[in-house]
Amino acid sequence: MSLISTFVAALLTLRSNQGLRRLDEARKAIHLVCSHVREMSHLIGTNVYPEDQQLGLLAARHLSIFLWTLKSYLHGSSSNEDDVVFAMLTSPNDAHFIIDYKFKPPVAILMRLRQIVYHLSSPDKNGKLRENKEVQKAIYQMMYRLNEALMTTERVRISPIPPLYTTHATRLLLFYLFWLPLAMYGALGGSGAAALLVTVVVGFAMLGLDEISLVLELPFQFMPLRQLSKISMRDSADAIVYRPPPL
Repeated sequence: MSLISTFVAALLTLRSNQGLRRLDEARKAIHLVCSHVREMSHLIGTNVYPEDQQLGLLAARHLSIFLWTLKSYLHGSSSNEDDVVFAMLTSPNDAHFIIDYKFKPPVAILMRLRQIVYHLSSPDKNGKLRENKEVQKAIYQMMYRLNEALMTTERVRISPIPPLYTTHATRLLLFYLFWLPLAMYGALGGSGAAALLVTVVVGFAMLGLDEISLVLELPFQFMPLRQLSKISMRDSADAIVYRPPPL
C-alpha cells in the first residue's frame, strides 16, 4: 500500500500543478485582454475621436463589448451578452454581425475594428487624411497583441488536461481507498474504529485534492469575467467622455 500511496500522491500532485499552471496562464491572458482594450480605448479617445467622432464612437462601442463577447465564448453561453451587444451597438447591422458570428464573436469585433482603422487611412470629403500613419500603426499593434491574448484564452479553453490521465488518477485513487481500511486494520492492531477514522481522513484529503484538480481544469468558469467586463466597458466609455484638455 505504501508503494501505491506514492503513485497516488505523485499523480494528484502533478494534476494540481498542471491545473494551477492553467489558472495562472488564464489569469495572465485575461489581464492582457483588459490592458490592451484599455490602451486601445485611450488611443481612440485621444486621437481618432477628435478627428472623426462617428468612427471614434463606433470603435469605442465595439471595444466596450469585447470582453463581454469573450466571456460568452469562454463560458459557452450568449443569452445575456446578446442584450449587451444590442444595447451598445445602435446599428442593427453591426449588432447582428457580432451575434451571428457564433463561433468566435471577439474575432468579429477585431475584424470590424480593422475595417474602421483602415477606413481612417482614406481622405475625408475635403481631401484631408482622417488620421496619421503613426496612430494607425499603434492601433494595429494593439489589435495584434489583443489577438494574441485571445489566442491564449482559446488554447487554455480547448486544450484541457488529457482525460485519460484524469481517469487513470481517479481509478488509482479509488483502488487505494478501497484497500486502505484492510491495511490500516492490520497496522493498527485490529482496531476497526481507528482504521475507519484513518481511512475517512485520508479519503477526505485525497478526494478533496482530486476535486480541486477537476475545478482547476476549467479556470474561466470561476474567474470574475462579468465584473471585469463591466470595468472594461467603463474604461472604454471614460476614454470618450473624459478626454484630456487640449495642450
